[in-house]
Amino acid sequence: MAFSIQTNINSLIAQENLRVNSEFQGRTIQRLTSGFRINQSGDDAAGLAIANKFRSDVAELTQGVRNANDGISSLQIVDGGMNNISKMLDRLKTLATQSASATFTGDRAVLNNEFSTLLTEIDRQSQAIGMDDGGTLAKSLSVFIGGGLAHGTNEISTANGSVTIDLASAAVDTRSLGLKGMQVVAGTTDLGSASETSVAKILADTGNTTETSGYTDFYVSGPGFSGDAKVKVSVNVQGVTDMDSLATAVNAAIQAAGNGTTPAASAMKAAGIVASVHTDANGGKQLAFTSSTTAFQVQAGDRMANAIMGNLTGTTGTAVATTVAGVATTAGAFTPTNVTVRITGGGMSDAVDLTFESGSTTTALALTDLSAKVGSNAALQAAGIKVSGGVGEALTFTSAQGEQFNVMVTGDTANLLGFGSFVAGTGGAAEYTSIQGAVYDDATAAGNAKLEFSFNGATSDANVVTIALGAGSVAIADVVDSLNAAFNTNATLQGAGLKASVAGTQITISSTNDTQFRVTAGGSDAAADLGFGVAGTSFATLTAGASAASTANATGATHTGALSFTALSYGNSDQAVTVSAIDAKGAMKSATVTLQNDATATTGQSIDDAIAHINQQLQQTNDSTLQQIVAVKQNVAGTEKINFISSLKEFSVSVGSSAHAQGIGGGTAQTVASTTYGEGANIAIESREGAIQAVSALGNAVKTLGTAQAAVGKAQNQLGYALALAQSQISNYSGAESRIRDADIAAEAANLTKAQVLQQASLAAMAQANSAPQAVLALLRG
Repeated sequence: MAFSIQTNINSLIAQENLRVNSEFQGRTIQRLTSGFRINQSGDDAAGLAIANKFRSDVAELTQGVRNANDGISSLQIVDGGMNNISKMLDRLKTLATQSASATFTGDRAVLNNEFSTLLTEIDRQSQAIGMDDGGTLAKSLSVFIGGGLAHGTNEISTANGSVTIDLASAAVDTRSLGLKGMQVVAGTTDLGSASETSVAKILADTGNTTETSGYTDFYVSGPGFSGDAKVKVSVNVQGVTDMDSLATAVNAAIQAAGNGTTPAASAMKAAGIVASVHTDANGGKQLAFTSSTTAFQVQAGDRMANAIMGNLTGTTGTAVATTVAGVATTAGAFTPTNVTVRITGGGMSDAVDLTFESGSTTTALALTDLSAKVGSNAALQAAGIKVSGGVGEALTFTSAQGEQFNVMVTGDTANLLGFGSFVAGTGGAAEYTSIQGAVYDDATAAGNAKLEFSFNGATSDANVVTIALGAGSVAIADVVDSLNAAFNTNATLQGAGLKASVAGTQITISSTNDTQFRVTAGGSDAAADLGFGVAGTSFATLTAGASAASTANATGATHTGALSFTALSYGNSDQAVTVSAIDAKGAMKSATVTLQNDATATTGQSIDDAIAHINQQLQQTNDSTLQQIVAVKQNVAGTEKINFISSLKEFSVSVGSSAHAQGIGGGTAQTVASTTYGEGANIAIESREGAIQAVSALGNAVKTLGTAQAAVGKAQNQLGYALALAQSQISNYSGAESRIRDADIAAEAANLTKAQVLQQASLAAMAQANSAPQAVLALLRG
C-alpha cells in the first residue's frame, strides 16, 4: 500500500466508525433512559405507527370505561327508584282491593285521597329518576365506549364502539303504567244537586225525550267497537236523584252492554270504561267516563243524554234527531218494479237498499210497504232510522241518533214518493255504471231534452246537459254526438267518464271509469223524450242536516285532529290510507287501506263507509299495536270529519292523493302525526266499579313495571359486559404497544457495554491511524 500524507484513509475509517459507535451509544443511552425502543420515527416508522394506534385506542377505551361506569351508576339509581315505585304499587293495590269489596262500609273518599296522593308521588319519583314519559333516560341511549371496528375491515367504527340501551318503553310514570288513562268529561255544565241544571231537574224535564221510557242512551266507540258496531249504553234513570246515583246507573249499563255476545261488546268490556263524577276547578259536577287502556268516544243518543252531556238550554237538551224529507207524495197507481230506496250514512257501514213488494200498486200501499221494510231492517233499526208520512205528506226519514245520512230513490219515474224521478238501472239498482234508455223516436221527440246526473246520491244541480231537438227529426246519432260534446265540456261529467253510444233506436250512457251514477229527464219539455225517464218531473236534494248530538273524544289520548272527508264519487278516485306506529319493541308497524267507490267496492261511498273499512282493516291486521288505533266520526261546526285516536304514545296517518279532490283531506297527499289531546285522568277508587277496574289496571301496572325493570337490568348487564371487554382491550392493547415500543433493558445494557468498548477501540485505532503519517518522515530524514 502506498504512503500518503494528503489522505489518511485509516484515520477516516476510524473517524467514521467512531461516529457510528457514538450514535449507537447515544441511541442505547436514550432507550435506557426513556424506556422506549422507539423514540423517534427513524427508530421504527412502521412500528411507531402501530404503537401510536394502540396508545390512542387505550386512551379512548380508558374514557369509555368511565362512560360505562357512569351509565351503570345511572341505571342503579333508576333501579332503586323503580323498586320504590313497586312498593307504592303494592300499597295502591291494597287500597283498591279494599274499596272493591261490596262489604266495605267505610268512606271510599278517604281511601281515594291516599290513592290519588300515591299516584302523584309515582309521577314525581319517575320524573326524579328520569323515567317519566319523555324523560331524560326513558329513551334509546347510546353509550360510547370505543374499540369498535367495521365489519370485514380494520377500519375504526364509532357505531360499533357504541352500546345502545333501549329504555324507550321503560317509562314508569302513571300514564306509562296505565294508571292515568283517557277520560271524557261530559261538558262543563254543573249538574250538582245545588245547581239550576242538576241531574234531578234534567230528569224531570219532559222535554228531554228518550227512545225508551225510563232510559237514556249513550253510544261508545273505540278500537273494535266503532261505526255501526259502536255500543249502545242504555241507562236506567229510574231512581237516579243525583250525580252519584247517575254514575252508578251508568256503570250498571256499561256492565250490561259489555256482557253482550257480540265482538264489539267484548271489545268495549276489555276497554274497562268506568263512569264517575268529575269535579271541576269551580266545584261543579259533571259525568265522566274513563279508561286506563283504551282511547274512546262518547256520543249522546237522545235528548236527555244530550242534556246530561251539557248540550242544553236551561234543563232541556238540544234536539238530537236529523231528518231527510222529500216533497209531498202523490196519490196514484204505483209501479213497484225496479223502484229502490237507498239509505246511506247514518253511522251504517253499508248502504241499505229497500225494494217494494209486487202488491204495492198504489202510493198508499207503497208507503205502508216501505214503513214495514224500514221497521224490520236490522241495520236501520240499529242506526235509529225510521220513516213517516202518508199520501199527500212529505215522506220523512228520521235518525234518532242524530247522524247525517242520505236517501235516494230510483225507478219512481212518476215521482209519486217525492224523492225525484231517477230511472232505474238493471235489476232496480239504485246506481249503475251503464244504462240503456227506452226507444228514441226522432219523429215525436221535440223541444229541449234535459238530463240530470247524480253521483253518490248528491244533488244534480251542476251536472245538467240540455239537448235542443227543435221541431224534431233529429237523428239518434246526432243526439249521441251532442251528448258526448256536452259531457266533454262539463268537468264533473268528464271526470265521471260518461260516454253516450247508440244501438239501434236506443241510447246508452256509460261510465268508462266505473263511476256509479243516476240519471233523470228532469225539466225536459214534455215531448223531448230521449228515453231516460218521464219528462217534466222534479228532483229533490235529500241529505240530512247537521246534528246537534254531543260527541266527545277522550282526553289523554293521542289523535290526528279532525280531517275533512269528501265522498268518493268517481270510479277512479281511489285513495290509499296508511296508518303507522312503533310497537313496544321499537319496530315500525303499518297497514295500508284503500278507499274506493266503484263497481268492485264501495268503501268510500260515505264517511261511514270509510271509517268502517279503515277500522275493519286495522283490526284484521291482528297486530296489537295497530289495533289500538281507531277512526271515529267528529262533527265540526255541522261538518262530519274523520279523527284517528289511540292510546299509543304516537302514531301517524298518511293519505295518498286522489282524483277530483275527494277522499280524506281533499285528496291531497299528506302525513299527519298524532298529538296528545288534553290531559288524561288518574284512575280512582271512589266507587266500587272504579276500584274493580283499578285492581285490574294495577295488575297490568305491576307487569309493565316488571318489564321496565327487566329493561334496566338488561341494560346494566349489557354495560357490564361491554365494560369487561373494554378493560380486556385496554390490557391487551397496552401489552401490544409495549412489545412494539418498549425497550429491552437487558439487551440495551449489553448494547451500552458493547458501544463503550467499540468507542474506546475506535479512539485507540484513530490514535494509531493519526500517527501513521509520522512514518513518512523517516523517509525524508534519510
